[in-house]
Amino acid sequence: LNQLAFLKGLALTSPVVAGALQPSIPVFTFILAVALGDETLRPRRRDGALKLLGVALCVIGALLTSAYQGDMVLRGSEDALGTVKEAAAG
Repeated sequence: LNQLAFLKGLALTSPVVAGALQPSIPVFTFILAVALGDETLRPRRRDGALKLLGVALCVIGALLTSAYQGDMVLRGSEDALGTVKEAAAG
């Protein structure tokens, strides 16, 4: 049920949001675990510092993924159904 709801939510959003959401899931899980008391966070200890480093890397990865303006994969336009129509060469 969880995966079905997740996939339905991804279908309703843009690719940029979906691309940023996937690497940020561990961050949300960690924040929820700390808030519920299942996980402890002591930043001055090595394990706590590594946890924060992992969260920071996830956030940086999500930001890079959503901000990347790479090459266009498909050239053309989409019709009302989302079907990509190739642009005429010329």
